[in-house]
Amino acid sequence: MTIDYAAYGGIQSLPAAIVFALLYVPLEVWYIRTLFHNLRRYVIVLTLFCNIRITSFIIRAVLAGNSSAAQNLSLYIAEQVLVSIGYFTLLFSAYTLVMDRTDIIKQHYLGDSSQQFDHPPNVILGLVQNRHLFRIAMMVAVILSIVGSSSSSNSQSSSTLRTASVIIFLVLTALQILNALMLINLEFVDPGIRYPPYAPFGARNGSVVLLVISLLLLTREIFTAATLGNTAVYQNEQFWYPLVAVPELIAVALYLAPGLFPEPQPAQIPMHKVPLNNEDEIYN
Repeated sequence: MTIDYAAYGGIQSLPAAIVFALLYVPLEVWYIRTLFHNLRRYVIVLTLFCNIRITSFIIRAVLAGNSSAAQNLSLYIAEQVLVSIGYFTLLFSAYTLVMDRTDIIKQHYLGDSSQQFDHPPNVILGLVQNRHLFRIAMMVAVILSIVGSSSSSNSQSSSTLRTASVIIFLVLTALQILNALMLINLEFVDPGIRYPPYAPFGARNGSVVLLVISLLLLTREIFTAATLGNTAVYQNEQFWYPLVAVPELIAVALYLAPGLFPEPQPAQIPMHKVPLNNEDEIYN
């Protein structure tokens, strides 16, 4: 007896899969172009994300448009794994960018000193900004998701692994929003630093852009977590595309805001910021 895995996974719309694959092509081209003059980790990771999404949507289109391919379990598992891996790259980029911009402000404008926050407790803020701890948690979530999605059976253990992965990513995304809010506090509240009016949009409003990206990622993860016990709703393309695929697409496009990526040269002070007490000094 043959099984239609595409139908089982809710993969039905061929046009939607083709459209999203095509939408990612110019984004990948732009990121590849960016790599030539800004070879940073998040640029590499975002380029990889676009490639992963193009591949996953091509596979999704094949599953939706070809009845024999729809019965190929390996192809279906490959699509599921690629969807799982892709989210890691978006969250990694958002977190790394927030931390890089935060470190630059602290080192060049606050004398490498951290601002003190009363709410939430400083110990939580310290954990949130621990790069190694955050990345380890992301890697654990990715591994759990890959192992859970790679299983050829819908066993209880596979479901448990996927659930654990979703919960970890949901918590990390919520913490990333807290991290972005702390960056906004540094960039807009602290009176000792400011942006020149002619600085690129992404440089002047980078923390706000990263907060919007983080909120888009949270939307995706809330939907994923809310449908853990109802796979029929999660796999329904009427919900999956607007609540999973669209937020990801908008997020990866927002990363292209001019000036959002700090300058790669360590001799320069990135983000086009100038000290308040020296308005004539400008850093490119």
